Parts: sequence; structure tokens; C-alpha cells
Amino acid sequence: MGDHLGVEHFESIRWHLIIKSRHPEKVDGVLNAVGNALGQPLRVLEAKKYWKDSVHSEAFAESRLDADTPADAVFGLMLQARRLALHWMTFGPSSYDGDRWEFELLCTDGFVVPRLTWANAIACNFNATATPRDVPAAD
Repeated sequence: MGDHLGVEHFESIRWHLIIKSRHPEKVDGVLNAVGNALGQPLRVLEAKKYWKDSVHSEAFAESRLDADTPADAVFGLMLQARRLALHWMTFGPSSYDGDRWEFELLCTDGFVVPRLTWANAIACNFNATATPRDVPAAD
């Protein structure tokens, strides 16, 4: 891992995605399309039926970020997110214990990938367990 002025390296972006399909093959197609839109492979950690309704699935995935500073991580995250949609809500950046940083984006519409209905993206420089936000059921 890299180290820059006491700040750990930002290796990846964690994605939580809601997809309008319950069929695994269509979900895989959407995840491939997300990777294509990002311009890099998407590493899928888990894909499953969405617990709130029967017509959606949710996926947890990662894309490469490779940033050494919080500013580079924020910019890199925003560049990747912009490839999926234009309008994102931002949360942070937040600092914990002085050298742990987190920045988060949330989008609910306007995606370039069909069937993608909700997305949350987080860049952080510490190993955190994802705690997805309460995702509203998509129309």
C-alpha cells in the first residue's frame, strides 16, 4: 500500500447498485455495461435479489481508483461516477481519526446504463464494512 503524508492509499471505489431485473443473466449484463461505462472491469462482490421488492436486484462491486491523496480520490470518484450519470448527491469528504478519509456519492436517476435505477459509490482509505443506505424502491 502507498503512503502519502501519513494518509493510506485509496485503492478502489465500492459500488452498491440497484438493477431493475430479477433475472441473473440480465443483472450480469447490466454489471458488464456498468464496467464498460466506467472504462474498466467491475469486480462484482455479490449480486442478489433485492430484499425490498421482487422486480429488482442489488449488487455490490468495486472498481479501481488508485489515488494517493484524499483530493485525488474525490476527483477520481467523481470522474468515474460522471460516466454513469450526470447528477449525483455528495456526502463528505469525512475524516476519521485524522488520517482516515471517506467520500460518498448517491444517484437515483439519469443513468446511461439501462435498468440501473440507483447507485451509491464510496471511496475511502480504510477497510470498512459496507453499510448500504436504505434504498427506496424504484418505480
